[in-house]
Amino acid sequence: MAKSRPGGFTLVELMVTLTVLAILVGVALPSFRDMILNNRRTAIVNDLVSSLLLARSEAIKRGQPVSVCASSPGGSSNCAGGTNWTQGWVVFVDPDGNGGIAAPGDALRQFVNDASNAGLRVTAATSGAGHFTLRPFNQSGTAGNLTVCDTRGPAQGRRVCVQSNGRARVSQLACDNTALTCP
Repeated sequence: MAKSRPGGFTLVELMVTLTVLAILVGVALPSFRDMILNNRRTAIVNDLVSSLLLARSEAIKRGQPVSVCASSPGGSSNCAGGTNWTQGWVVFVDPDGNGGIAAPGDALRQFVNDASNAGLRVTAATSGAGHFTLRPFNQSGTAGNLTVCDTRGPAQGRRVCVQSNGRARVSQLACDNTALTCP
């Protein structure tokens, strides 16, 4: 009679399997981290551009200025008045074009940066007071740029360049095609 061998793994087989698994995890984790950071950065950049496009189209539709500004800390729908857009931003109707919210009902959209994007920084370098005012019918508005950087530095940063007519473009370089710097 033939003896049957009991099922299961030997200690050597188990150790070889765990070693191969550890090597695969060690190779995959850094790429997975970069993928997550790239997706977070892209989401923020896309939200910025879509907010600027919304402001531009609403200015044309309403026939009056619409502004985008950095929101105050804590996710309020008030403009912070500075160049730090990391907390989020607000798109609002701005009849007087001064970059400030006159009435609470003027806000059209508010973006609040959530805790999962804690490593991202969004900063503005505009000619105005930290806001973009887009005017109807191709009238000249606020030009400037927004920089999105994370812990990886300028090599992985993005710049949103806003022209005075409200057109926005995304670049890996500064708006003048020089090297991007992260504040």
